[in-house]
Amino acid sequence: MLEKPYAGWSYIHLFDFEMELSYLGCGNAPFDWLSACKYGLDHHLPVTLLFYSEKCGEAVVTADMHHTSILPACEDEGNLLVYEDYNIRNLTEDILTDINRDFDSWIKEWVAEPFNPYLPRAEYENMEKMRRQRQDFRETERLEEQLKTALRETESSYLRGEWKERK
Repeated sequence: MLEKPYAGWSYIHLFDFEMELSYLGCGNAPFDWLSACKYGLDHHLPVTLLFYSEKCGEAVVTADMHHTSILPACEDEGNLLVYEDYNIRNLTEDILTDINRDFDSWIKEWVAEPFNPYLPRAEYENMEKMRRQRQDFRETERLEEQLKTALRETESSYLRGEWKERK
């Protein structure tokens, strides 16, 4: 569903829906996505996730226990997409799998992306070179720990729900 991030960009592919994502408008994603999924699973509530594209704006993905709805951002794709039998559990599992699979990239290429859109390109390239030469390991470690915690908490909620369904 979520592709490996690179330089603050990623792609989301979910059935007929696909979109290029930008870290600039996605807020505190992936933390927000994981937190919302965890809360929804813990309280048996629908979850709404926002995905941002610089080209189109925000797409809204809402999932409950029975289906998932997507309102694409681009005007030419403005039709509501509804997917039966793909629910909050499926969505959470996909997000967990994708972030775990590309964990290092989510930290280095998305969460800790230092790009400032108002800097001239040459200045950004110099800053990027310096950043790569002297990475701030404490900040990276803090972000890694924060993302690991969010992943584990969401995974625990997912597994608790699966266990309750078996009873």
